[in-house]
Amino acid sequence: MTTLFTAELPEWKVLPLFAAALIAAAAPANAQTVKEPTWPQQFQVLQGENASFGFLVTQPGPIKVDVTTQTGQVQVELLGPTAQSLRKTGSGTLEITYTATAADVQKSPIWLVVISEANPTQPAAGHPPQVVATGSIRVTHPPSTGPIAQSALKSHVAAAPKRPVMKGAAMPASASALMASYQKQRAAQQEAQKLALERRLQATGAPMAMKSSTRPPIKMTLGPHIDSMNITHGQPGDWLLIYGSGFGTAGEAHVVVNPHMDVKAPQNVWTDTKILTSVPAVTGIGGYVGKIYVQSAGKQSAAVRFDFQPDTDWFDLTPVETMDDAHVDKTDLAPVCGDRGVCRDGSLDFWGHKGDDIFYGTTTLKNGWIVHEVNAGPFDVNGFSAGAYPVDSRVGTIYPYAKVHWWMDSFTSFNYAVVIIIKGPKGTTYYCPVAGQSC
Repeated sequence: MTTLFTAELPEWKVLPLFAAALIAAAAPANAQTVKEPTWPQQFQVLQGENASFGFLVTQPGPIKVDVTTQTGQVQVELLGPTAQSLRKTGSGTLEITYTATAADVQKSPIWLVVISEANPTQPAAGHPPQVVATGSIRVTHPPSTGPIAQSALKSHVAAAPKRPVMKGAAMPASASALMASYQKQRAAQQEAQKLALERRLQATGAPMAMKSSTRPPIKMTLGPHIDSMNITHGQPGDWLLIYGSGFGTAGEAHVVVNPHMDVKAPQNVWTDTKILTSVPAVTGIGGYVGKIYVQSAGKQSAAVRFDFQPDTDWFDLTPVETMDDAHVDKTDLAPVCGDRGVCRDGSLDFWGHKGDDIFYGTTTLKNGWIVHEVNAGPFDVNGFSAGAYPVDSRVGTIYPYAKVHWWMDSFTSFNYAVVIIIKGPKGTTYYCPVAGQSC
C-alpha cells in the first residue's frame, strides 16, 4: 500500500504579508546577489504537479507571458501581488499580459508563472507520474532596478506562513497506529473464538466451570489419543480444542514451537475426551512446523502436527538523506537535516525542481520480517507548493527499498518524511545484531 501526499498551493493573497522587504534597492557591494535566469525555458508537466517559473518585478511596467505547448492541454496562471491571479487554459500558444503598477511593486517584487495540467489527474498509487504536457515559456517584464541580495530573497521565504496541512491525505501513517489496531482485532477474534468453543462444549455436556472433570474416565489401557483439533495452525492466544480419548481427569497438553522449545499449554477445560486450551504465549522465535501431544497418567499420546505462527510486531523505518544505503538527488539538498528525512532549500531558485530519491537500495530484512506499507509526505513547506510520494517499493517482501518522487515550486523550501512500516515475529529483530553474522 502506498499513499500520495501533496502540499496545498496557497492563495497568492498571502504574499503582501511577507514580501515587502524585497523592494528593489540595490544590494551592498559585499552581499551575494541573485540573478534571474534567461528566457525562453522548456517545461515538462507531470501528473499532479506544477512546472513553475519565478521572476522579479522591481519597477512598474508591462508583463507578458508566452507559453507554447508541444503536447497536452495546460492551465497557465500568473501569480503576483494582485487581488486575483490571471489564467489561460488550452494548447498551442497561450498569452497573458498585465501592467504592473507602482502599488504592485510596493507590495512585493515576487511573481510566479505556474503551468499545470488543464484537467488534473493523479498518478496511479505506487507508480511514477506520467508526462502530461511539454512546451516552452518566455516572460518579458520591466528591467530590474538593480541586484537583489540573497538575504532579502531569503527573508521573503522565511516570512511565509507554514502550511503543514496536506492535500488529500494525512501525514504518513506509523507502525504504532497499525499495532494498536492489530492488537484490538486479535483480542476480539480470540474472544469470539473462545465463546464459540465454549458453546460447542456446553452443547455436548462438558463442564465449563472447572479445569478438570469429576466424571470418571472411560477405562483405557492405551493412554491418551488425539483424534482431531479445531485448528491445525495458530498464534499465541488462539484457542485450541483437542478431541480424543483417554485424557483422564487431568494432564498436560504440550506444543512444540521450535526444535528446542517444548511448551506446556495453559489449561481451561479438561475432560476424558476434550481439552480446551490455547496456543502458549511464546515470543522471540519465527514460525515452525511443530506438533501437539497430550500427557496423562504417566502416558503420552502420539504427536499431531501443529504449525506455530508467531505473534506480530510492527516497526517504523524512517530513512534520512545521509544514510549509507540512500541515493538522494543533490538538488537544493539542505546541508543539515538531522533525523527529519530529506530537507531541500530552493528559496533562491527561480525555477521549480523535481527528482527521485532511493532509500535502502541494498538492505534486506532478517528473521522473517517483511515490508507492510510504504508512505512519504511533505511537511514544513515554505514558499509555494511541494510534494513527495513513493513511486516504487517492495511491499510484502524482505526488501525495504523505497523510491520517492518529489517536486517543488520556485522560491520554495520543504522537508519530506519517509515511513516504511515493517512487520515480523514478535520479540525478534529485523537485522543481525552482529555485522556479518548469519541470522
